Amino acid sequence: MTEHPAGFAQMVEAVDEVCAGDLPWDDCDGFARFYLRIFNNSPDAELRVKAFEQVLRIGASHNRYPVANMLRSVLADVTNDEDIALVVKAVKHQQGYAYWFSIPDRFDKRIIDAFSGATDEHSDIW
Repeated sequence: MTEHPAGFAQMVEAVDEVCAGDLPWDDCDGFARFYLRIFNNSPDAELRVKAFEQVLRIGASHNRYPVANMLRSVLADVTNDEDIALVVKAVKHQQGYAYWFSIPDRFDKRIIDAFSGATDEHSDIW
């Protein structure tokens, strides 16, 4: 990821293509873990946003509650301003999918507001 960023970005693009359609349920969890690792570890802010967006899309489009649990587990550790801004940006880009996730009140208010806004604006999509 950090030693060969261009090669890693190409690999992520290939995985994105695989994840663009329907996935078997078991694969959803593995791909979500992959993208959450990118979100947690990549130094590239845009790649982190895209990875978080993919988790939103995979979880909601496949109605996959284990993905929602993984996402909430990661969000529990998101406390610094930079990471919160990345989450909010991803949620704004993927509001139609973000609405599907329920977010506990214990998270940072900015994260709660982003997800709540997605619910309010796009509840008619599903």
